[in-house]
Amino acid sequence: MKKKLLFCFVMMLWGLSARAMDSVSVNLSFQDDNGLSSHDLLIGVHKDATNIIDTALGERMLPEFPPPNDLYAILFIIDSTDNMSRYQSYVDFREIANEEVFVRNYRFKLFNLITSYTMSWSKIGDYIDSAFIRDIANGALVNVDMKSKQSYWVENFGMDQFNVVVYYNKNAVSVNEKLSSNVKEVIEIYPNPVAEEMRFEVDAGFSDYTITNSLGCGLLKGKVTAEVCRIDLSGYPAGMYFLSVVNEQGEVYNKKFIKY
Repeated sequence: MKKKLLFCFVMMLWGLSARAMDSVSVNLSFQDDNGLSSHDLLIGVHKDATNIIDTALGERMLPEFPPPNDLYAILFIIDSTDNMSRYQSYVDFREIANEEVFVRNYRFKLFNLITSYTMSWSKIGDYIDSAFIRDIANGALVNVDMKSKQSYWVENFGMDQFNVVVYYNKNAVSVNEKLSSNVKEVIEIYPNPVAEEMRFEVDAGFSDYTITNSLGCGLLKGKVTAEVCRIDLSGYPAGMYFLSVVNEQGEVYNKKFIKY
């Protein structure tokens, strides 16, 4: 009887974890400095999402032209079955990939801005390793870490179009969150996210480093030969990576970074 109850309990937990990644979403809100608010936007992944407009999930084709006066926000959805046409929607759900860790990109645009404004979002929870809001010039002017804050004030109201990059993780707890709390004390990576050259600093006594991708494949190995190490990553695709360093006692420390 006890074995049967234990088996049922384990199966229940497995069922909960299997369902947990069925749908993950983030809500985006916008308000200008005059107090005007736009319609909220919803982005995420869903087990039933496809590469077309999914009306059952709340995606819909909005009118091409926005209201003439109100602050107005929309998402762009690319319909792969309709010559890659771009539609406007308040909701954009993407497919859940087969991989444990995967990335999805979204784009939104604001209309009728006449003042600076604040964009805010719901708390980034489980199954999202990291998420960033970037201007469409590859984050040259705006590059916001959505996990470290929940709002961002945009002073230039002419900046009205952004990309959202979300890194999902089916394991719920990221590799970085499993690491020891002293990682920040011994490894400093900058910039993070990185575009081309990644630089890192470590405490004295570290000899070797390794860079692996999100699948655990080793990409680069080298010696820690300077106070500031510089690594050219321009030839590698966008994604999540891990830097591992080894000290003289053989202890390994790891830190996550993002390349875009």
